[in-house]
Amino acid sequence: MNRRQQRAFTLVEIVVGLALIGLIALATFESLRFAQRAHAKVARAGAASWEIFAAQRLIRSLIESADPPELEGGREGIALTAAAPLAAGAGGLFRYELVLHESRGRKEVLIRWHPEHSHAGRGAEEVLIENVAAVEWAFLEASDWRAEWLERRTLPRLVRLRVLFPPGDLRQWPDLVAATRITADADCVFDVVARQCRSST
Repeated sequence: MNRRQQRAFTLVEIVVGLALIGLIALATFESLRFAQRAHAKVARAGAASWEIFAAQRLIRSLIESADPPELEGGREGIALTAAAPLAAGAGGLFRYELVLHESRGRKEVLIRWHPEHSHAGRGAEEVLIENVAAVEWAFLEASDWRAEWLERRTLPRLVRLRVLFPPGDLRQWPDLVAATRITADADCVFDVVARQCRSST
């Protein structure tokens, strides 16, 4: 009788041991799944942050090198003339447009570019910021922010871009504020009577 009881207890111990191993394996599997989901979320957030950083860096570079007076814009887009991209393999100036574009019910910010003295149709375009809710450009003149900058002979002191993302989108866009560095027309002619620079054209 004692032997049967001893064997029965041994069997119970084995069953309990197997159950504990199963619980440990299940807990390990769930923790690995959680870690995998967390890693994927961090990777997506990192990729989105990098895309925003790259977009802000490009936009800031274009604004800071904008050629006066070739900058104009409104609340949802801007056009300017700046140095040719390095990928073009040559010097000169290019015309750039940053515009809000809607396609298949989704809004995105496009960048278009072409050599300044060529037909716009020969240029290229690329999606710069995907899936946005709205954009808002603003231009600082003296101490006032304006929603438009059209047909002016000078550049704004600052250019600001705000980007809003749809609800639930985890991306964050810090307000981009860039200063225009070129403040005068390099081809101007100095008028000694008026004591100011006038355009050469």
